[in-house]
Amino acid sequence: MNFGQLIRHGLNKAEMNVNNLGELALARQEANEVISMYWYKFKPNFRKDSATISTVASTGTYLLDKSYDEMVRHSFRGPSGNPRRLSYLDPVAFYRKVNDNDTTTGYPLYWTYNKQLGVDADLTSGSVIKISSSLASVTTGTVKVTDGMRDITFSIGVLTPQSVGLKFLVDSDTQYYQIGEYISSTRARLTERFRGASNTTAGYTIGDIGIEVIISGVVGGQDDTETLILNGDSVVTGAKTFTSVKEITKGETQGRVTVTNNAADETLATFAPAELEIERVQVKLWPTPSSVEVLTYDFMKHHPILRYDADRILFPRRHHALLKAELEIRLKDWAEKPISPDLRSTRDTLENDFVRDVNGLGLETVVQKEEGASSFGDQYYYDHDEDLG
Repeated sequence: MNFGQLIRHGLNKAEMNVNNLGELALARQEANEVISMYWYKFKPNFRKDSATISTVASTGTYLLDKSYDEMVRHSFRGPSGNPRRLSYLDPVAFYRKVNDNDTTTGYPLYWTYNKQLGVDADLTSGSVIKISSSLASVTTGTVKVTDGMRDITFSIGVLTPQSVGLKFLVDSDTQYYQIGEYISSTRARLTERFRGASNTTAGYTIGDIGIEVIISGVVGGQDDTETLILNGDSVVTGAKTFTSVKEITKGETQGRVTVTNNAADETLATFAPAELEIERVQVKLWPTPSSVEVLTYDFMKHHPILRYDADRILFPRRHHALLKAELEIRLKDWAEKPISPDLRSTRDTLENDFVRDVNGLGLETVVQKEEGASSFGDQYYYDHDEDLG
């Protein structure tokens, strides 16, 4: 089951309009809240995974994948040729040790981590910035628009239910509108009245257009920002030459947004449709590695906020029925539709099955924060075979 199937099932069961932007947005919000509740409330073991870091000589800091949420504290371990378990230190203790011994190199024995907002990678040399969306813009045929009216009619069938929420721009106009409702493959309704000149054969663009991407960094030795406006899948190039990029943010889109340097050979950020900023886990090792080796660690996966119909839900298939039942209850409650006792009973049974499944998979839920523990989370995650004493 993908995200679109989940939200449309809920909307249909609640007798809501699957082609209306307002009701779609509500269903998406509620569905993401349902996913988040079950993903984080019960700490299911399927959130846990393992990965590796290949150390680089004289490099002590490593950025991890954006899908990582929390690190399992006592999980870092060395390779078979040098088996050892690295000790986790909270950031304050770690930086105190590093500051006292900042030239030490060798095999890492301690580690810490934090989360940082920013970019996937920084520039290696000064450059202007380019942005584009993966969603192909629609420009085929013409459109009929009428001043003061919300309905628009296309000369050929270019619309689908997935067009709802996309931006719409008439050629030679500067006002962006949003498609609020899908009526047919040739007809749509805007979220607000059209306020331009009436035209029966206007050129147009539909897509990820008119959406801001804000670049923050260093220009000419000073902190500076630049706002670029997406033009769908066409590349937009900025005017300012950045020597360093500190943070990139964007609005909600339906395609993936890529931010690169001018040569397009350095990808600074790649955003999923619902992703508005970059947040990554940064790991620091001490002593600073003096050679190459592969370290293994465990982490808890982050569930992304979903937006596009094809987005994949990360829950095992056996728990999809629980998500559907909970969302159906929430949407029926919002739409003031009757909620049958059988539906609530089914949800409760599925939730109990989910809790039993979680409790039987070998992951303790939480242990209260210890004295001096990391400020980046209020609990530790432990395996059953660890000493919880």
